[in-house]
Amino acid sequence: QILQKGANHIEYFGGDISSESIETAKKHFDSSQVHFQEMDIYHVPFADRYFDNVISFETLEHLDTPDLAVAELKRVLKSGGVFMGSVPTAYYDQLITDVWEKNPFHITRFTFNNLTTLLTNYFKHFIILSFVEEIGTSISILHQTHNQSVETMVNPLVKAKDLDAIRGSFVFLATDDSARFKEILQYVSGKPQFQ
Repeated sequence: QILQKGANHIEYFGGDISSESIETAKKHFDSSQVHFQEMDIYHVPFADRYFDNVISFETLEHLDTPDLAVAELKRVLKSGGVFMGSVPTAYYDQLITDVWEKNPFHITRFTFNNLTTLLTNYFKHFIILSFVEEIGTSISILHQTHNQSVETMVNPLVKAKDLDAIRGSFVFLATDDSARFKEILQYVSGKPQFQ
């Protein structure tokens, strides 16, 4: 709902550096409104301010320099657009390593603080939520910024000292548009936890 607001005609573009992944996506999901192409996240082949919104789930941890990727994604994001994404927490990544083995494709690990720093460097407003997989799944508001001043909203079950002990992912929505951010907060705050 957040991403479709005000859209009369919606087209989706999916990109991946893997040609095999693109072929699989085309085989299963391609349509007149859904397009897939091989691309490098550091050099997205679209004009400045091309996309209304950009989504990147579980991608940034695969990069040596996620800040350059975020800069590139912001370049193709229209003014007022929303960047939505997720990254596994450093804690969860380490837990998986301890139980199984290190994921050789996870290069960067994200603590709450370094994700906050990354988003602050590129966006005026953002909110970080936790996505936790335990017996059930829950999504909770962890942190939001508003005009570069930091306000923290911590779910009562998640104490501030535990922000880096989340077994799951950080999910975030970021924008430079104050009105759009207010809409995001109204939407997210109305449903702070899903079970």
